Amino acid sequence: MKNTYTSIKTLLLCALTGLITGCVIAAFNLLINHLANFSYSLLSLSHQNITNLIIYALFMLGLGFFTAFSLKMEPAIGGSGVPRINGLLRKHLNQNGLTVLIYKFFGGIAAIGSGLTLGRGGPSIQIGSTIGQVVSKFFHSDSSISRYLIAGAAGGGMAATFNAPLSGLSFILEGLFYKTSRQLFIYAGIIVLLANQTANSILGNQPSIILLRQAELPDNLLITCLGLGLITGLSGVLFNWIIIQGKGLSQVLAIPQWLKSILPFILTAIILYFDRNLFGSGANLISFPIGANPNPNYLSYLYSMKILLLAFAFCSGMPGGIFFPLLSIGAILGNLYGSLLYNLGLIPSDLIIYLSLFAMSGHFAAIVRAPLSGIFLILEMTGVSLPWLFPITLVTYLSYLVAELLASPPICESLLDLILLNQTHFNHTKKSVPQ
Repeated sequence: MKNTYTSIKTLLLCALTGLITGCVIAAFNLLINHLANFSYSLLSLSHQNITNLIIYALFMLGLGFFTAFSLKMEPAIGGSGVPRINGLLRKHLNQNGLTVLIYKFFGGIAAIGSGLTLGRGGPSIQIGSTIGQVVSKFFHSDSSISRYLIAGAAGGGMAATFNAPLSGLSFILEGLFYKTSRQLFIYAGIIVLLANQTANSILGNQPSIILLRQAELPDNLLITCLGLGLITGLSGVLFNWIIIQGKGLSQVLAIPQWLKSILPFILTAIILYFDRNLFGSGANLISFPIGANPNPNYLSYLYSMKILLLAFAFCSGMPGGIFFPLLSIGAILGNLYGSLLYNLGLIPSDLIIYLSLFAMSGHFAAIVRAPLSGIFLILEMTGVSLPWLFPITLVTYLSYLVAELLASPPICESLLDLILLNQTHFNHTKKSVPQ
């Protein structure tokens, strides 16, 4: 009888957590969208006269100072937050769920909505996890149930942001627990599904990326995908190396955190003034092959600049994620690869957009090491039909394999190692100081 009561209570807690997560993540996304639209409008007006340019500069500085304040009040909101969830679930780290929720919510809106090359996926995952943590603490759940609520709400945050419930559930298994169980699947599944459905009722139920074309499977698709898998795998290894090196460099730079927080806003504002295509996480770049697709030289420039802008913003400790930017960078790479093949007369132009989507999944797998989550994420975000399931799986597998063979560690594990190393160094230094 006691077990039945516990199970029913846990199911109700999961349902409550899912509903709250869906509402909070929907509000998070709506506010980011509003701020991003306002920021982009100011950026567009800044080209008209010097007064508007000054207003835009002051606006960006204001967001920078607000983000710096949020980081000062709660340092645990820095970065995407996913490594910290891993550390929390493994009992390597702890956090105040309520303060992280508040400052990540508003600090993330300021950083992401400003137009920095940062994503909302990671922050949504961390915000979801804090909701699970707060609910667990409020209802005095035991440690095992608490883990289900935290992980389930983390996956719910991902599902609600991308309208991708399968990806959210898969990410819990691949990216957080590295295993499954009946209880985890049931409890986390309830949270993910309710969070996704609640967010959909507020934001609307439609794919994140809407495709306007349907292409036929070409005869040489297998060879084309083999080349793309190799390239995206190498790009993923390069991406991880740049981010980890940048993070390490940022930690040893002897400048205050508030200045580290301001500099990305200044640099990004300057670059955006000259090229508005670089605004935000890069969602606008994914659909390039559908419209007036740029030439390969400009695509190469976009690929390089988005990686550099992301590294500069993310490595400085901004409360923003890398998931969507790494997807958009993968899309640019797939677009570049497809455009070169098209110019050589090897593929039809309609195939380029699909190669971009395959590269997104491959990039995700090589960087995050969650291949099923990458495949599900792209399928759910785009609504791509089943005939494309084999080629997207092939590219994703090859990208994953390349990263494994080159011994490139998963990005979240590497970032967690840096957090733990920094924490150990801080504690050692604190103990060394005479009291």
